[in-house]
Amino acid sequence: LSRSVSLSFPVCGLGVVLIAQPWVDRTSHGPGAEHAFLPRYVGTTVALAQAALSAGAKTCVRMLGKSGHHPQVIVMYLTMFGSGISAFVLFAVQGRAVVPATWQCAILVLIGTCAFGSQTTSTMALRSLSVAEAALVNYLNLVWSEIYSIFGFRELPDTSSIIGATLIVFCTLGLVSAKS
Repeated sequence: LSRSVSLSFPVCGLGVVLIAQPWVDRTSHGPGAEHAFLPRYVGTTVALAQAALSAGAKTCVRMLGKSGHHPQVIVMYLTMFGSGISAFVLFAVQGRAVVPATWQCAILVLIGTCAFGSQTTSTMALRSLSVAEAALVNYLNLVWSEIYSIFGFRELPDTSSIIGATLIVFCTLGLVSAKS
């Protein structure tokens, strides 16, 4: 790992922790608390596992991309196998599919379009970035989520989240400037 990447990982990690705030239990009070699926620390642990699995997927996508495959070939296979595995897990755990309401279908189409764009651009980026660099840049997802929450749901971030987002932005800018 380059020096800039080695320095950026712990600082970005601190930014993630400041945004996630695993020490705050938001599941025991407030609106929707009765619908909480898991305690907050479990959610944070699952999110960290997602990051590890994502890194594995990015490594595989990078390898396939370097072999000359068009990004859409990789995205198509990712979607095909991901859908198959997801359907298996859905029926193994829940036992049935859930039919969304009409208004939810529009949101699902938007989610699918955003996910497609995200995966396609990530696949293209992995042709010129290392997996570590791409992972650091992906921390910006948290910052964008905070911004979308402000405008889409009128949720104002607290001081800890603002500090965490600022750390992530500065690490990403530092990484970009070190790369060029």
